[in-house]
Amino acid sequence: MPTTTNLSLTLPEPGAESTRGAWGTTLNTALTAIDAALAEATTSAAGRMSSSDKSKLDGIQALAAPDQTGSEIKSLYEAESNTNAFTDSEKTKLANLSESPTTELSNDSSPALGGNLDVNGNDIVSTSNGNIELDPNGTGQVVFKGNSTKGSGQIVLNCEVNTHGIILKGPPHSAGASYTLTLPNDTGSANQVLKTDGNGVTSWVDQTTGGSYGDSDVDTHLNTSTASTNQILSWNGSDYAWVADQTGGGGGGGVSEDTVVALALALG
Repeated sequence: MPTTTNLSLTLPEPGAESTRGAWGTTLNTALTAIDAALAEATTSAAGRMSSSDKSKLDGIQALAAPDQTGSEIKSLYEAESNTNAFTDSEKTKLANLSESPTTELSNDSSPALGGNLDVNGNDIVSTSNGNIELDPNGTGQVVFKGNSTKGSGQIVLNCEVNTHGIILKGPPHSAGASYTLTLPNDTGSANQVLKTDGNGVTSWVDQTTGGSYGDSDVDTHLNTSTASTNQILSWNGSDYAWVADQTGGGGGGGVSEDTVVALALALG
């Protein structure tokens, strides 16, 4: 007997009246097989597609890539906006943060600037009478820079109410100066002055009086103790001396004591 193409169902042939019973039995068997074949599929048995499964299938994008790797799925997910997903670089930054991150500078034991520090008109201060120490590493130095506006590097020492002060300023660029001044080991003695050895090392030394004279110095220098009445002051080639007036004018040719003092002061 013939069968169907797809499910191989037997197709009874119409025949004599005497064969209708057998034909009906065959037909019932075939319909039962069709019914079984068209049952909904399960995870363990094939069958027809349900309407919900058909909706799911229709929702799959055309040419969708099957079996994507975890790396591919991760990249696609991170590329989407508003996913709150961390990239590998962001995760690395997060891992480098301490468990108790803080924005308080006082809690950072080794802060480092990423650029110039602008105090914005404020002061750098301390509390509880604490010192403010500057400690460059190794051979580093504290440098007060100059510029074209204020000139050479300088520091200002203000008065106690900060209304005026003095400036300690370095030589100009044109001097080409690069030297070190080393201060003495102590404060020196009264009336001493600061002296340099020409190599930048300074020390305290006693002042010299130079050409400064008092009255007694003038008397000694001009030998006034040896002067007599009507004598005049004369230079003998090596010193001042009192000699007799040879002008014949008597006492009128002498030099007064005030004149002698004035002359001595002028001569130094």
